[in-house]
Amino acid sequence: MAQFDHDCSRCHSPFTWTPATFNHDRTQFPLKGAHEAEPCQSCHVNGNYRLAYASCFQCHEKDFNQARNPNHAAARFTRECQDCHNVVAWIPSTFDHARTKFPLKGAHRAEPCQGCHVNGDYNVSYTDCFQCHEPDFNGTKNPDHVGGQFDHDCLTCHGEFQWKPATFDHGATNFPLEGAHVKKPCQGCHVNGDYKLTYTDCFQCHENDFISVQNPDHVSGSFSHTCTVCHSTLAWKPARVDHDRTNFPLTGKHNALACEKCHVGGDYKLTYIDCKQCHEKEFNSVKDPDHVAGKFSSNCETCHSTIAWEPATFDHASTKFTLEGAHKTVDCQDCHINGNYQLKYTDCFQCHENDFNNVQSPSHAAGQFDHDCMRCHTMFAWSPSTLDHASTNFPLTGAHTTTPCQDCHTSGNYNLAYADCWQCHETTFNQAQNPDHRSGRLPRDCTQCHTTTSWTPSMFSHGTTNFPIEGAHQAVPCQDCHANGNYNLVYSECWQCHETTFNNTTNPNHTALRFSRDCLSCHTQDGWSPASYDHNLTKFPLRGAHAAIPCQDCHVGGNYQMSYSDCYQCHASNYNNTSNPNHAANNFPKDCASCHSQNAWTPATFDHSTTRFPLTGAHQAQPCNACHVNGNYNLTYSDCYQCHRSDYDATTNPDHKASQFSHDCSQCHSTSAWKPATFDHNNTNFPLQGAHVNLQCADCHINGNYNLKYTDCYQCHASDYNSATSPADHSAMNLDHDCSACHSQSAWNPASTFRSDHNVNAPQGFPIYTGAKHKYQDEWNKCNECHTTNNTATYCCTTCHEHSNAVDLADKHKDVSGYSYACTSCTASGCHPDGREP
Repeated sequence: MAQFDHDCSRCHSPFTWTPATFNHDRTQFPLKGAHEAEPCQSCHVNGNYRLAYASCFQCHEKDFNQARNPNHAAARFTRECQDCHNVVAWIPSTFDHARTKFPLKGAHRAEPCQGCHVNGDYNVSYTDCFQCHEPDFNGTKNPDHVGGQFDHDCLTCHGEFQWKPATFDHGATNFPLEGAHVKKPCQGCHVNGDYKLTYTDCFQCHENDFISVQNPDHVSGSFSHTCTVCHSTLAWKPARVDHDRTNFPLTGKHNALACEKCHVGGDYKLTYIDCKQCHEKEFNSVKDPDHVAGKFSSNCETCHSTIAWEPATFDHASTKFTLEGAHKTVDCQDCHINGNYQLKYTDCFQCHENDFNNVQSPSHAAGQFDHDCMRCHTMFAWSPSTLDHASTNFPLTGAHTTTPCQDCHTSGNYNLAYADCWQCHETTFNQAQNPDHRSGRLPRDCTQCHTTTSWTPSMFSHGTTNFPIEGAHQAVPCQDCHANGNYNLVYSECWQCHETTFNNTTNPNHTALRFSRDCLSCHTQDGWSPASYDHNLTKFPLRGAHAAIPCQDCHVGGNYQMSYSDCYQCHASNYNNTSNPNHAANNFPKDCASCHSQNAWTPATFDHSTTRFPLTGAHQAQPCNACHVNGNYNLTYSDCYQCHRSDYDATTNPDHKASQFSHDCSQCHSTSAWKPATFDHNNTNFPLQGAHVNLQCADCHINGNYNLKYTDCYQCHASDYNSATSPADHSAMNLDHDCSACHSQSAWNPASTFRSDHNVNAPQGFPIYTGAKHKYQDEWNKCNECHTTNNTATYCCTTCHEHSNAVDLADKHKDVSGYSYACTSCTASGCHPDGREP
């Protein structure tokens, strides 16, 4: 017996028993390639449809055992046939050698399998090239790989394409080949096939060359064994020593000298100290100047170069006395008398004492002049001399520049201590009469009025005093203010000088009106009149029509001591006489600026947005008296109903009054117009969604009932609930009144939420719409076929199909531990959670 599954729907349809189909893709062995055309009985031999697929070998063992090229069984090939074969056909087969530890490259690709897998050995364990190429290795004599103890890693010299030609990278060793070494035959160095050389230095190979050299004699000269100091890998000769690498680099004429000129007697162990070491003879023989007597430095480079001994130069700037000016042309012996080159420079006086003492105009000695000659003289010549008076405490400016020195430095006194101008100009100060400096006690700091250019004309900046002169004051003679030569005035205010003018002014009368004595409030320094007054400095700046009103219109009776409180103070008559609207009767605020401007009393404006009722929409075009009936401007706004009660009461579709609509008209109406009106149902406890959006208000609010209190769907859909019988009789099964568990607001049918939820959630994902075993209308039509107690929380598996035969079902579960024949045990046990086979 094939023991087919009792789920006939896996192969048969509800329309006819034959033809039947079976989807092999739903098994653990989807059919592909040649398997698709194979008759079922070829695999399911003897009607065995309970095959448990393990691998290809399960069916293809015979093919595996019969394969001879290569012999799969003998070679112990893996039984994973898909490594070389595919489901299309057994032959041809392929094998990817890259999946092994030895990917095929080069000449290996064209080699027949048996070339490496000798005698059918496919279990070769690869270690290195030598494993296969030992005969090639042992047979190679040029060079002898065995005798030279070459490494078994053939890839060091050979490639995978062919054994010859072979290459060797000497750069990978400790001795890269360069120069003449490149063309040298291997045996030239690897004598007697010695390829185990350990390189230390050139001397290792070139000892004979080193010993045989006589010019110079390398051995007796104890030359370094590091041949690269003089030789290169290109050739032993010509050789060249790089003297720059010694302590004595060759420059100038040293470059052309023969080595033995310095290395006398083959001495190449010279230790360089200084030039005198070689040039002592030249040093001692020089007489102009005498180097020995002058105790010159042994460092010849101070004056001489390697180009030639003569001419010699000396950089005086390297001493403490740099030569400048006339010193450059002075002969050395003029300063270095008697060959004294050990002079210690202190100052100019050291050499120029005679010049200093002999000068009489002025006498430097008598005037006790500073010995620092550079203050007046330069290095170019003793005369002419200069003195920078700016370096003293009294820089010369103006007429002082051309004044002879002796006019100030009387009797040759060059040690003057400068205090102030009065020190020299006392006579001029005392004789000045216009003004009298002495009696006026003018300050002795002459620079306040005079300059160094000349005593007269003099200048005085009144801006440096507490009273800068401006306007008409600039043309007033000094004596008009400084009466009787009083230049010690203490300025306090304008009234100090202008008291008479202040008292005599009558339009307006400054004294009677107690005007401020700060004349600058109205007058300027340009003239007493015309006078101006900046009303903006008061508490009442003049703006609009006020700016053109004569002063006396407000300052009645010459009252300039007014205390401003508000507009009503002046405009009481305007306020009381206004009747449209009547300001006094309506108790309008006396702050006239609320509606009027300073430009004119009329036209007046009022900003309603400053009240508690800003005007918007149609309210903006309403006349004031339409709301302020009988001139009532003391309205207290509460809500729209206050004014629109008649509109509210008159509306019947819907009837606002009967339905007890809220008096807050703004919920549906706007200030633009009473109609059309809108209502946002989202602000209620029942936002409109789905099919509810397109319903008429009256469909739910029957008989104008707008005071509905929403509890659940059943409140409106009781008739739908009670009339529903398929697939569930809602009333008979006493289903929950929460319609949203199965239905949506889009439509009553289909109840899509219930369909999907039953597949996922109840009970534990038990599919009754998509599952083939329990599909709606294929297997059941009424919910109570399973929910036999009319309770959706309970169900019974044993009422359907063969499940009703308790004996038969027990026989099928004889090997199931804990099995019991009960309504819900199939799913509750976890064996059939979705109604299918475990």
